[in-house]
Amino acid sequence: MTSIFIAYTNVSQLTKVNFIALYVIIKRSLCFVFYAKSKFYDYLTSMGEKYLMSEFLDSKDQAIVSLLQKDGRMSVQNMAKALGITRATVTKRIEKLESSGVITGYVAVVKKDFFNKKVRGWVMITTAPNLEESGIIAMKLIPEVTKIYTTSGRWDLAVEIRASHLESFDAALSKIRQVSGVETTETNLLLSSRIGI
Repeated sequence: MTSIFIAYTNVSQLTKVNFIALYVIIKRSLCFVFYAKSKFYDYLTSMGEKYLMSEFLDSKDQAIVSLLQKDGRMSVQNMAKALGITRATVTKRIEKLESSGVITGYVAVVKKDFFNKKVRGWVMITTAPNLEESGIIAMKLIPEVTKIYTTSGRWDLAVEIRASHLESFDAALSKIRQVSGVETTETNLLLSSRIGI
């Protein structure tokens, strides 16, 4: 009879796990595995569920992810019909995929030339001391603002505006100038692209 004893501990789980032991007895081609139940079991059922969910997806989970990648607005009813499972099952699986971090969000995919027909420009901004972060938060809420960079040198921020026409560009610029903490601005319209988009 051959006996093998394996003890396993993970450094990151030392505070939660007493031990996990597998005692394998191999005799006459039969394998008996005894699992010593410990706090590790409780850890798996509580804290470890997210890890297990993200690492081990079954075919239904993978199918749901695939469908959502193709159409992020696909209804639960249509997914259930396509997969041959109930709507409640689809809803539960999506919730688990979201909570485990497999699905991190949903985005709008626009056509390639959507931004190419827009009026574009960069606004260089200086801000009052200690008001830069609050200013950035406020400018993120302006729909025409597509990029915000912090910079070195004379300017504190560089902000890109994309608008459908000059009037809406000017309106967005006015909103930026009204943001608390914005002291001075300098605006440059982008005329044509020589490389990139």
